[in-house]
Amino acid sequence: MKCRNILLVLLVLGITLAAGCTGPASPGPAPVATQTPVSPPATEPATPEATRSPVTTERTLIPMKTEIDNGPSQVIADPPFIDHLNVRKRTFSYPIANCIMQTAFPAVITDTYGMKPGIPRIGYVTGDDYEYFLWKYTEGNVEDSQLKMPVACYGKETEPMWNFVEVRTVLVPHNLKPANYTITYNVESGGKVIAKFPETRQLKLETPVSMGIYIPMKASEVDLIDGVSLTFTRV
Repeated sequence: MKCRNILLVLLVLGITLAAGCTGPASPGPAPVATQTPVSPPATEPATPEATRSPVTTERTLIPMKTEIDNGPSQVIADPPFIDHLNVRKRTFSYPIANCIMQTAFPAVITDTYGMKPGIPRIGYVTGDDYEYFLWKYTEGNVEDSQLKMPVACYGKETEPMWNFVEVRTVLVPHNLKPANYTITYNVESGGKVIAKFPETRQLKLETPVSMGIYIPMKASEVDLIDGVSLTFTRV
């Protein structure tokens, strides 16, 4: 009987202990979540794109030197057809002051330039250089607009006055195969050729070519130019 009671007590204690181990644990204090503040990504101030200013290349206009060749010209069998040849003696309706021309052409417009008796000395500028002259020395970038007087020219002598003689031509080639030709402008005065200005171009069949030159001239000597003719040689 005593043993039975002891076994009963042990059984009760075992059940009690088992219930205590498997029972739900008392909830402890919940952990507090902490967030580390994240700094927004640094933004650099936008740098505006630099405004590009137009780049102007300064250049000095120098007319080509006069070339005179009294030898015979080569005669070619298929010269281009001269569709148009025009000489305009004054591209400006008013003369251009001496200082402006000397500033534009310092290496050429000197006391020796012009229609001197015996050996005239004249030159020419290309169409592109003439357009540059208009851009640099006129207010409207066109002929007969107000001239821009360089600062260095204030108070300087305006004489002699100047102008330009324009020579323009349109050629229609007849050569069957593309070929290089030297087209020579023959400037005439007093019944003879006083200057020859050659220019080499590639000519193609029935492909018109427009070309021209500008001859700086003293205003008092413009009318000494009688005319201009063209000759052609195959290169």
